Amino acid sequence: MNLFPRESLFDFWPLMERRREHGDEASASLGMPRIDIVEEQDHYLLSADLPGVNKEDVAITLADGVLRIEARRHQEQKVQEKHFIRKERHEGVFIRNIEVGDQLNVDDIDAHFDNGVLTLTLPKLEPKAAVPDRVEVH
Repeated sequence: MNLFPRESLFDFWPLMERRREHGDEASASLGMPRIDIVEEQDHYLLSADLPGVNKEDVAITLADGVLRIEARRHQEQKVQEKHFIRKERHEGVFIRNIEVGDQLNVDDIDAHFDNGVLTLTLPKLEPKAAVPDRVEVH
């Protein structure tokens, strides 16, 4: 199983992570949810920081081996009327795609959202018994 963000030509996350490691925290913050993934014996535990997001504005989907976390942070009302000196808080849709393959027990995935932290328990499928590669001749 590959529980790392899917990389493509348009995936700037690795670049932003490298910039953050070199002290450029402000440019690294694109509003993408930061995640931690812990592997346990029978499941994975994924935590995602979604500050300022309401529970109703979180959508989690799993298709074609990709777990997608999508969240929407709404803009303050009358924000256009304010004269900002500095604005770093992001509004809009934030998405993370995590390639999980086909080794999860999809029916038993559990999701909790508390104080801006999304926690997913992703149960592993039981390993299939090894199929002998030898064919009996009768």
